[in-house]
This record gives sequence, C-alpha cells and structure tokens, in this order.
Amino acid sequence: MPKLKKLALSYNKLTGAIPDFSALSVLRWLYLDSNQLTGAIPSFSALPNFITLHLGNNSICKDTNINYSLWLEEQISRFSKCSTNYSPIAASIEMQLNQSRYTTGNLIRLDMQVDGQATVDLYVAIVFPSGDFTTITYPLAFSQFNTIQIYKPAIAISEQKNYPILNDFLLPDGTMPLS
Repeated sequence: MPKLKKLALSYNKLTGAIPDFSALSVLRWLYLDSNQLTGAIPSFSALPNFITLHLGNNSICKDTNINYSLWLEEQISRFSKCSTNYSPIAASIEMQLNQSRYTTGNLIRLDMQVDGQATVDLYVAIVFPSGDFTTITYPLAFSQFNTIQIYKPAIAISEQKNYPILNDFLLPDGTMPLS
C-alpha cells in the first residue's frame, strides 16, 4: 500500500472513528464522506502530500487538543468542535504478516493484535499493487474487489488479544502478488 495515492470510501456505511492513514505516506486524495463515522478528526500530519479530503455527512468533530495545519483547518472549518467530555478511543490495533511479499503458492499468515479499552468495528483488507482491495469477513470469506465488508462489528476491547485472521492461507493461482 505504500504507493496508494487515492482512496475513495464514500457511501460505504463505515462506522467508528476515522482510521489512522499514516502508513499511506503518499496519499493525496481521501474520500470518506457520507458514511457513519464518529469522533474527532485526526491531524493527518503524517500525510504531507494531501490535496483533497472529503469528510462531509458524518458525525465527526474537530479536536480542540490538535493543532491542525492551515490547509486542514480550511478543509474542516465547517465541523463543530468536540464537546469537552469527548475522549478519543484508547485502543491500538496492530497487523502482523509472516513475510513482507507474497506470490502464488505462498502461505499467508495474518494476525491482528488489539489492546486498550474501546468498542470498535473491525475491518481487515488486503490491498493489491494495482490499488484494488478485498476485505475479509468473519468467519473467513473475501469480498468482491473494492467492496468493503466488516470483519467483526462492535468488538469490545478490554485487554490485549490476538485474532488470527488468515492462518497459513495458500495464495491461489491467478492472484496478483501482494506486498
């Protein structure tokens, strides 16, 4: 995903907080409008190439504890400030792969480690070099390309826990290499 420049997820019924996109350092266009996102708008400070951000038609707010860049402040000026009793989700999610590049015939192992205190909807996706993606649902099933489906809804995170997402899954013939 390091080369992903445009991510369009509008009208996908996404719920929960806006995810951390800092791993997508060359991301320029992000469309998250018309979903069901909640909570504070993040700073997006790790995305220096941003030129377009669409967040409208969500239940989100500006965090008064974040010094947004001038560009981002202009983009989000119409959003209200978060109430003083707002507290961000205090949880972390880490994805772990058994190797960094995959080709046909490789075994893929993907684990998700969660830690903290929160109730979240979990989404898991595999993004291909072409920019196409598939999401994984529980129990193990794959969505059609470029269709978002939830992995598990309303997961109560109250401690550190590991979720095995793919356990030695064989990458079939005809599948593009993953990295």
